[in-house]
Amino acid sequence: MFKKLITLFLTIALVFCTWTPAFAADQSNSTSRNNLVTAAADSHTSATDSSQKAEAEKKETEETQAETENNTTDKDAADSETDQEGSDFDDPDADKADREDNDHKDDEEKKESTDKKTTQSQTKKTSKYQKGLASYIRSVNPSLSKSWSLTLAGYFISAGKKYNLDPTVLMAIAQRESTFRASAKSPYGYKGIMQTSDLLARTYGYKPSSLFNAKVSIDVGARYLSTIKKKFKTYTKALSGYIYGPGAVSKGKYSAVHANKLLKTSREIKAYLKKHGYVS
Repeated sequence: MFKKLITLFLTIALVFCTWTPAFAADQSNSTSRNNLVTAAADSHTSATDSSQKAEAEKKETEETQAETENNTTDKDAADSETDQEGSDFDDPDADKADREDNDHKDDEEKKESTDKKTTQSQTKKTSKYQKGLASYIRSVNPSLSKSWSLTLAGYFISAGKKYNLDPTVLMAIAQRESTFRASAKSPYGYKGIMQTSDLLARTYGYKPSSLFNAKVSIDVGARYLSTIKKKFKTYTKALSGYIYGPGAVSKGKYSAVHANKLLKTSREIKAYLKKHGYVS
């Protein structure tokens, strides 16, 4: 009996020893499986988290880009609207400057129109007056052509305006001195239509030979007469000084006869212009 118990005990012990490693192995295998499952789960969870995180980051990036694009679009629209508003905005200073420019242009146009009308009116009067003087010149010297007489008349008018002299007085001198001939030359060395000296020509900056140019001769003679008239004030003394010299007039050694004849010729020219309708 005792042997049976020992045998049973040993059998149980043997069975127990054999079962325990199996149980431990099973337990170890179970633990390993559990660890693998946990690791797999963790890996899956990590992958899932990474995927979700990536998707979240991607979504956030897309939202950021979309927001940036919207902001850019809104900014462009705002800039465009601002530009449009700026283009439509009326700057008071700019408007004022534009108005001033327009007013200035209008004033210039009005002035130009007025000047043009005045010039046309003066040209019309001068042209008629010039034709009258030219007609008188041809009446004194018929050998002169119409065109040349018109040119001479223009020279007398221009010199009269330049030196504040009566053109008919200058014409009276030319009629007396040369009968309106530009090539006239006296035995005493006086030259041209106004019969002035070489010294006088040089004094006024001309060559003596240029005195045969009618325009130069009339300019020199008119300038000389103007200088004398400023000194003696009257045409009588000025014309006497032209003929006798200013020194003789200053000393009283002159005759007013020739000056008076020149003034009479001036009056005859004016009467001729009125008679033939060149002046009213």
